[in-house]
This record gives sequence, C-alpha cells and structure tokens, in this order.
Amino acid sequence: MNRHQDPFSTSPSSGHRKKDAVENVLKNAIKGVAFSRNLEQLRTNVDITIREVSEIAKAGDPFREEAPRDVSSETPGSKKAGRPETRENVPSSSAASAASQEHFRKPSYLSSTVMVVLGTFLTVVLWGAALVCSLLHAFVISFPLLAALGVVCGVLGILPLILAISGGKTQRKIKRFNRYCSFLGEASFCSLEQLASHCRQSLSFTRKDVSSMIAAGWFPNGHLDLQETTLMLDEETYRQYLLAEEARKQREREEAAVPSSGNQALDEAIREGRVYIREIRKTNDKIAGEEMSRKISDLEEITVKIFACVERHPEKLPEIRRFMSYYLPTTLKLLNAYAEFDAQPVREPGITHAKEEISQALDTIRQAFSSLLGSLYENDILDISSDISVLRAMFAQEGLTDSSNFPS
Repeated sequence: MNRHQDPFSTSPSSGHRKKDAVENVLKNAIKGVAFSRNLEQLRTNVDITIREVSEIAKAGDPFREEAPRDVSSETPGSKKAGRPETRENVPSSSAASAASQEHFRKPSYLSSTVMVVLGTFLTVVLWGAALVCSLLHAFVISFPLLAALGVVCGVLGILPLILAISGGKTQRKIKRFNRYCSFLGEASFCSLEQLASHCRQSLSFTRKDVSSMIAAGWFPNGHLDLQETTLMLDEETYRQYLLAEEARKQREREEAAVPSSGNQALDEAIREGRVYIREIRKTNDKIAGEEMSRKISDLEEITVKIFACVERHPEKLPEIRRFMSYYLPTTLKLLNAYAEFDAQPVREPGITHAKEEISQALDTIRQAFSSLLGSLYENDILDISSDISVLRAMFAQEGLTDSSNFPS
C-alpha cells in the first residue's frame, strides 16, 4: 500500500476535481490507518493525510492555469517581481490588524478533525469486528482462532480511540483559545483573573491552559509574569515588565539594607516600617481607581516622612509605638480588603458600600497620620521660634537692627 499516492492522478471535470482529490486522499488514509501496526505508524499515516489535505486546500484547483502576470510595471517600492501577494508583503488595512496577527497564531481545526473522524471510524470498525468475531465464536463456530481475532481487534481498537480522544481535546482547546483571543482583542496584556472570569473557568485551569498555549506557540510573543497572574502578548510589554521588576527588586534590596545605627530598636523599627511601606505600595498597584490610588499614595508619602523623621531623631521612636503596633497594621488590612473587593467581577451592593466606607476611612487615617507627623516636629518648631526670638532680641540690643526687621 503506497501512502504517498498522488491525489491528483485522475482528471475529472473541473467542478469536481478538488472534491475527488480529497476523497482519494481520505480513502488512502483509511486504508493506511487500517493497516497500521502500532500507534507510531498510525500517527505517521495521519500526519501524511493532514499534510496532503492541507496542500489541496492551499493549492485551490490544481488543474487551473495561473494567469500570466505583467511584472514589468512592478517596482521595488510596490511589489517584488514574481513574488505572490501574501500577508507579509501586502499592506494591512490597519495597524491594529497587524498587531493582532503578531499576538495570535490561530491553529487549524483540520488536524484535530481528521484525528476525531478517523479515530472514531476505526474504533467502530475494529470493535464491531471484535463483537462479530465473539458472537460467531459463541453461537456459530467454536473456532479458537476466531476468538483470538476478536481479542486482537478489540485491543487494536484502543489505539484509534486514544487518537479520537486526543483530537477532541485539541478541538476544545482551540475553542478556548478563540474565546481568549476574542476577549483580548488588541490589548497587549491582560490579567489571568479577568480572563478566567470571562470564560467562566477557574484561575488555576486558565493559568495552566494559557501556559500550554504559549509553549505550543499559539501566543508567539506571549509571556507570563513571575507570579503567573498576567499574560503579556508582545515583547515590548514584556521588556517593560522585566525592567520594572528589576527596578522593584533593586529598590527592595536598598530598602532592606538598613545601615546599622548602633540602636537595635531603631534599626528594627526602620526595617519594619519599610516593610509596611512596601506592602502599601504593592496594594496600591492592585487598585485601578485613580482617586483611591491617589489617597493611598498620599498615605504612603506621609508614612515615609514619619519614619524618616524618626530615623534622624531616634529619641522620638517611643512616640510612634502605637502607630506601628496598631495604626499601620489596621490600615494595611483595610487596603488589602479594598483591593480584594475591587477585584471581584460582580458588583454587589454590599461590596460597593464596604469600599465606600474604606475610602472615607482613609481620609480620617490620612488626617491622623498628618497630625502625628506634625507632632513629631512640634518641639523643633518651638525651638526654631525660640531661636528666632533670641536672635531678634540680640540684634536689637546691639543696635544692628530694629524690631521691624523680624516679623513679630
């Protein structure tokens, strides 16, 4: 049996040429698969069939003569002489369409369909033959060889069944990929949580599914971040992410490297404060709302100033004990709760109300933190006022100035 028989060996009428060629290929495929002795040979024959059918689909009508092309008018600026028009050398209708082609490489249903059809057909044939042999052996002819033939057909039927199941899984995977592409559109990145919610799948399944599609090359430039929470679809976005990640790690290393001041309590407080500041910043990155993000940024800035003040004036450390033991942990707990509520795809009235309460509480917290920062500098402000009053009195006593040179 020659598996590589020319599918175009016949020359029927023009209207049925392609159909007859496909039928010849499929007939040869069925015969080739039927005589396959093992799973590897079966896969080889299926691959040959897929390739032949693909060539027919690409070639169109193999007996149609191509109209001659006038290449004399083609210039290097328009089209290369003798080069067929393809997606690569024909200008796209829009930049968005080109970007979409770069992001996705949609697989064909053809191979999986052939696997399902051939696998199902051969499974039915082989298991049907096994059933007939068993019935003949049981009720008509008690012949041992007939029973053995039935067992062999039943066992061989498992191979095409595996092939059909594999093809069905691939088809379902392609359907999921098309849903992903429809949701992603022209975006350059997307949260896996949003993708899973849109497709009504679990986050763990979506993460594993997208990872396998990236490995298969369906997302040619696709990458997942280190935490596997975000899908990035182009190299530029991934490069920006790597730069931001490296900057974040560098900042964390610098923040963690607290120089020893000789005061163990102060060093521990500064180190703990930087951890809180880092967690506040991470929570802020998860929240999309501009107003809420601005409030958190202001809160972070005030917190940084409080610890900077204590670092310069270690004697003020006792004044922020309650701030560190209760105010900061409670504030971080509220921020984490807000980020969790904000990530929910369904906007329930209870969730919306809780978010509004947290947002209002942040205004109070910011005011309290600002008051604490002011109290840390209160003694310094009094000292400065005293110094200015003494300086003004001394200048006036020496006759160098009058009292109008200094505001009262």
